[in-house]
Amino acid sequence: TTSETAGFTTAPGTFNLQYYTPPALLAQTTWFRRVVRDNGAAITDVSLPVRIIVHSNIKNNAIGNPDTLCYGQNPSALNPIAVLQDGNGFYTFSWASSTDNTVFTGVPVTTATYQPPAGLTETTWYRRTVYSGSCVDISTSVRINVLDSVRNNSILTLPQEICQGMTFANLTGTSTPTLSGGDNTYKYVWESSNDATLWVTAAGTTNLPDYDPDEYAPYFPGQQYFRRIVFSGSN
Repeated sequence: TTSETAGFTTAPGTFNLQYYTPPALLAQTTWFRRVVRDNGAAITDVSLPVRIIVHSNIKNNAIGNPDTLCYGQNPSALNPIAVLQDGNGFYTFSWASSTDNTVFTGVPVTTATYQPPAGLTETTWYRRTVYSGSCVDISTSVRINVLDSVRNNSILTLPQEICQGMTFANLTGTSTPTLSGGDNTYKYVWESSNDATLWVTAAGTTNLPDYDPDEYAPYFPGQQYFRRIVFSGSN
């Protein structure tokens, strides 16, 4: 029955043995009791009822967000994107990772959120397992895609020396297919330095594959170093 005190009926399955195994799939919290009679049925004893608590399946075990990183970048934390429901209302957690989305290995984290390790060097999937009472739920895995390193980012123009009032030749950088890696889509930032140690964003337009040095920048006349930073991927 679903009541501790009333509504008892003969239990389903084999019910006339010393021991009783409830049905495999209980859909609601149920009370069971045992009735013992002597051979003549003149004496009857009814046990105290035993409650089998059935919790609803855990819901909303969803984590996010998928991301794409360059080789060696730091991933963002993985956070719940929905509010957990059901089970017994109390939750504990474990996390696991995989490099093929098939074989998962546990990681030593028991919190609702997870910060993957810094400097990821290969694509990795993560998933979270939630425990609540006797209920267990495994989330859909989240992929952190790690791109190949950007390669062959070079400035092709030779060093220049001009007289004040003359014009620099544009600084030309490598382009695809020589420039490769990442997700094959690139963003650029040109920087300048007077000592090749401390770098700042260069003067003028700095977000193109090539760079036109500004002959009237405040650091001229004088010596200046230039370099190009190439970004690829969402971060």
